[in-house]
Amino acid sequence: MAEDSASPMPGARMRRAGRSRTALACIFCRQRKARCSGDWPSCAACARRGRSCIYAGESPATASQRVSCELPRNQQPEQENRQQLCLDKFPPAPLRKAAISYFRKHYATTFLCFLPPQQLIEDEAGDRLPPQLMLSILALVSRSIPEFRVLEAPSPTALSDHYAELARQALSHSYDEPSLITVQCCLVLCIYEIGEGSEFRGWLRLGHAARQAQLLHLHKQDSNLGLMDWGTPAPCSSITSAECQRRTFWSLFCLERLLANGRNRVATFAPEDITTQLPQSDENFIYCRHVRTTKLTTPPSSSDSMLGYTVRVVEILTKVMTWHGRGGRHVDARCPWLPDMPFTQLNRLLDEWRASIPDHFQYSAPNTLAVIAMGQGNLWSLMWLVYFQARAYLHREYVPFTPKRNYDPVQGPCDGPQLLPEVVTGERKSPSRFLAVVSCHHDRKRQRYF
Repeated sequence: MAEDSASPMPGARMRRAGRSRTALACIFCRQRKARCSGDWPSCAACARRGRSCIYAGESPATASQRVSCELPRNQQPEQENRQQLCLDKFPPAPLRKAAISYFRKHYATTFLCFLPPQQLIEDEAGDRLPPQLMLSILALVSRSIPEFRVLEAPSPTALSDHYAELARQALSHSYDEPSLITVQCCLVLCIYEIGEGSEFRGWLRLGHAARQAQLLHLHKQDSNLGLMDWGTPAPCSSITSAECQRRTFWSLFCLERLLANGRNRVATFAPEDITTQLPQSDENFIYCRHVRTTKLTTPPSSSDSMLGYTVRVVEILTKVMTWHGRGGRHVDARCPWLPDMPFTQLNRLLDEWRASIPDHFQYSAPNTLAVIAMGQGNLWSLMWLVYFQARAYLHREYVPFTPKRNYDPVQGPCDGPQLLPEVVTGERKSPSRFLAVVSCHHDRKRQRYF
């Protein structure tokens, strides 16, 4: 009986026999807490990723030499072969030059501004760009460039889809390893996928970029060391590299904010958790100047760039969309002009943002020609487009639209709820006063803008 009680159950013996654990795991698998195949000279996980497989007690140089000498040719890391495969699928140099020029003119001046402008001019064919990033750029711009018709593709859209698929394949080999290049590729592919009508696919692409940015501490780049430090950002080799990281994060921030709707798509980064300073001006970025700008949660200053002001107004638009997505006026049917109503508070934020804009950034006809001459027309137009979009969404909550027959505007929005009258000093303010104020405000703003 003692022997029977000490012996394991048959089911337990079968389960124990089914588990195959290796006595030696490489350092990469130990860090990931993943099962290591224990193969020699390279385990399956490292061979699949093209990494140097290092076991405990072995130096990286020795491991690299061991893998290159002992691994059969058909099992060696395929990183160089993959890059050569991508390069073989690139279009000729003249078409790559046209693609880089188009990207620099139309995209690198707005939310994809993370590459130094002088680099795009010097490397005009993209020979020094990572293959996956170059393929992502080709997917974004090839359908808009007439010179690509010489490739005899079935259609410009088919050609873009071809490069996008190649970019996804190149990214799949390092998709689960945090990398600044992967984040940048996801941003470019996000805009491509939105242009193709795959908005949800672009949202998923941004989600992966946001997780990688968190692992890279891109939102904690300029952390205050006197506070709790949750990690050390990757060291930057130069001022330009640090600004590239900042611009990559803020590009991600703006694109995610513009796609968020306050309902089923909620933004990832809270402004209170971001310590990375706002991006510098293009001039400081080009000349590698280190200029300390403000942060998103602090008031703007004279050192803020146009891109920094764009980030701020995008954040205000996000607050408007979040309020709208959570119910807007249907949550609180009181009159919108009350001081504690979200309409009044958001409207005040937009007024304060506009008042903080320098005179040469203001929306006027003379400034239009000036910013175009400076090469900042695209970003300036985008900044004011976001501002007016925020105004439109804010007032859309209360301004009637598509009214029914016999609709009386005095009753409030045509699709409800009916506004509750406000009692002030014995008088009842009707909703018609608000409609009159909105109409007068619109006429006055129109005369001011034009």
